[in-house]
Amino acid sequence: MICPRCGQEVTSEMAVCPYCQNPLNAPGAAAPATAAAPSPPGTIPADVSKPGFAIASLALGIFSMFAWLIPICGGLTGIAGVVLGVVGLKSRNRGMAIAGIITSALGFVLALVNAVAGVALVWTNMPSF
Repeated sequence: MICPRCGQEVTSEMAVCPYCQNPLNAPGAAAPATAAAPSPPGTIPADVSKPGFAIASLALGIFSMFAWLIPICGGLTGIAGVVLGVVGLKSRNRGMAIAGIITSALGFVLALVNAVAGVALVWTNMPSF
């Protein structure tokens, strides 16, 4: 006999499925309403998963890869992308969040280097009085 709830094979003498605790005495017995089993450690419950943060982090990271040419714009989008990526690490799109963190951090570093190079160029070309 096969349990109608979990699909496991059980003997016909059993009154309750040993796998899912479904009553087997009536054919086609409906599964009783039970509370959801706690998720194992390290898993993310469905209601906590917010893939939008990971997606936004990756989008800001890609944008900051081009926006670094304008140091203020690239720096701000890089910081925002890293923050959203860290929040997005708790979602199911962990890989996308990590990619967002990497691209955003790289965009921020490039914007910082561009800002320092701009200041250095202005500083060396200033006329002395």
